[in-house]
Formats: sequence, structure tokens, C-alpha cells
Amino acid sequence: MQTVIFKRPGEGWTRIGGMSLFERNLRYLDAAGVKAAWIVHSPEEIPPPIEIPRPLGIEPAFHAVDLPDSKILDHLHDIDLKIGDPVLVFDANLLIEPHVMKILTKEPAPCLLTDEKGQSSGTDWLAAWLKLKDFDHESGEIHDVNRISLGMNRKYYEEELRGEVVPYCRKLSDKQNMRDGWRLLHDRSAKRPADFVEKYVDPPIEDRIVQVLCDTPVTPNQVTLFSLVIGFVGAYFFYQGSFYWGLLAAWIAIILDGVDGKLARIKLMTSPLGEIEHVLDFFFENSWYLALAAFFAQTEGSVAWVVGLSITTCDTLDKILGAIFGKIKGITLDEMSDFDRFFRLIGGRRSIYLPIFLGFLLAGEPYLGFQGILVWALFTVAVHFVRAIYHLARRNPPA
Repeated sequence: MQTVIFKRPGEGWTRIGGMSLFERNLRYLDAAGVKAAWIVHSPEEIPPPIEIPRPLGIEPAFHAVDLPDSKILDHLHDIDLKIGDPVLVFDANLLIEPHVMKILTKEPAPCLLTDEKGQSSGTDWLAAWLKLKDFDHESGEIHDVNRISLGMNRKYYEEELRGEVVPYCRKLSDKQNMRDGWRLLHDRSAKRPADFVEKYVDPPIEDRIVQVLCDTPVTPNQVTLFSLVIGFVGAYFFYQGSFYWGLLAAWIAIILDGVDGKLARIKLMTSPLGEIEHVLDFFFENSWYLALAAFFAQTEGSVAWVVGLSITTCDTLDKILGAIFGKIKGITLDEMSDFDRFFRLIGGRRSIYLPIFLGFLLAGEPYLGFQGILVWALFTVAVHFVRAIYHLARRNPPA
């Protein structure tokens, strides 16, 4: 696919999420299989360096020219492009996700991507998909151009995030745009659906940490390893009976577990360790319940081990059930209906178990809180099993 990225004069090279938008867009194009791209910019505005220490397969070719804002497309004729093949043209300071590129390039050329209001007069279009022969160099007009815009009607299911998302394409050039840009990056880095705590309590903290870490050499893998250490430290505190310290360490581990994934997706630094992270999470999370069982066994007897092992069994069965259902349906059980989405907010998992335990701990009944976790874990597995059978027996699509 032929690609031209242009830089409007006087705007500067916008930077967000640990790299310039120029680099981010190059990496998106690289992931899409594009091998070369032309970068059109004013002579005095040197493109920024590549910041992320990962290989970049795309070969940028730079074309420095005086670039009047209203004559962006005029310079396409000065570039060594194939006249009969369409070319993707967009602003270097555009925060454009790869799915939007797919939407635009599937349209017949010429086509302009406009804002949500459908405006595309002058240079208000966000991206263009056209052939050189479609553009009249003398009049500056594009013949028989089609226009498309983004909106809710174009939302799609993102498997990595386990939920539906709305495609985005936003020009970032001032503080308000930057706030919108961060909001989009944070939203697109968060997995759906989440329980009540991970949806409403943790995100502001995670997002702030991510924004700070984006401008540091800290990698997502380093955050993952640190979260594992903190998670097992929490297990040690639980084993010692230091419940408040254990809860604090466990909550910090949960926060960092959210940070590493978001940091990886925003900085485009996903890795094999991230792919098996959920397996590592399983071990440190269940170490909490076993550590609590070991402590309570000293006062409550071997029945405490039954409680702890039953919690880990419920957790294992619930994950297996979810994996099998997702394999069959191609969508998570939590996304099948409004009820399932609601139950996800309160269903048994670590971010719900810890507040349950904390509530009983504050009431002076920590062992009763431990048993309360088991009760909610059993109820969660039962609900998920019934709902899975219900949806598998139905032929209707999810609501």
C-alpha cells in the first residue's frame, strides 16, 4: 500500500504515549505490512527520532518542500508514486488507529475520511484514499470523491480487549486535543469488561501511572515482574497474619497488573511475556488464598485448607469454563447479555474478594471473611455455569 504522511507547517511534531505520532503511525503501518512511506514536511521541520527500542520494518522516505497548508495534495505529483495505484494520505499529527486505515482503504478510491459531522471542505478531511489521476492539479479538486465518517455505527469487536470499541481518528494539536488523545489511548488500552473495582476505582490510578511511565525507560515486562514480586509479598503478609499489609500489597499488585498491559498497548511493546501474563497472575492470586488457609489452619484446623483449596478450585473452574465458552462462541460469556455484563461487575474475582475480606476484617471477623470469599466464589461459578448452558442452548445472537 502506497502511503504519504504529511506534516502541516508550524504545528510541531505532536508527542503522546512515549513517542511522536509520527513514529506511532509508522509502527501501525509496519504492523499492517506496509514496507515504505513518504514523509512530506517543510525543510526547517526535521522529523523526530524513533524512540521505542524495537525494530521498525518500514522504510520512511523524506520529501522536504515548502508546504502551504492549502496545497497538501499538490505535492503528490512530485513523489515517485504509481499513478494507477491508490495512495493513503494523512496528517503526521493524526492519532489514527489501524482499524480506521482498514475501513478507509476498503472503500473505492477516491475517498475522504471526514470528522463525525461529515465535513471535508478544504483540508478539513482527516485522511484520503485516492489515485493521482483523481486529483486535478490545476483546480485542487478531487473528482467524484466519496466521503465517510466514523461513529457508533462502525463499532467492532476487539478480541484483545474482549469487547466492542468505536474506531477513532483525532487530530492532536493543542491541549484540549491532547486530553482527548490520552482519553482515547487509555480507553483503547483497557480490557473489557471489568468488575466494579477495576472499572470505577483502579483506572484513574492506573492511567496516571501509565502516563508517567510512558516517558521513562521502564518497560511493561519490568512492571509485570514487579507486580509478581509484590503479589507474592502480599501472600507472605497473609501467611504471617498481617492482613492489612497483605491487602495493601495485593491491591498494589492488581494496580500494577493493569498498568503493565496498558503500558504495553500504548507504547506498542507487547511481548511473549504479556501473552502468558494471565497464567502468572493465576499463581500469585491463588497464593493469597492458600497463604490465608495456612494461617487460619493454625487456629481453625484443617477445614481452613478446605476453604482455601475450594476457592482456588472455583477460580480454576471459572477460568476453564470461560475459555471453553469463548472458544465455542467467539465472544466472552461476560459480553453475551446485559445481565452477564452486570454480573461481571460483582462476580467473584480478586478485586471483589479483597473488599469482601476487608469488610469482615474491619468487623473483627477475618476468618468469616475468608469463608465469605468461598461462598461468593461458589455462587459465581454456579451463575456462570447456568448462563453458559443457557447461551449455548440458544441460537439467538447475544443481546
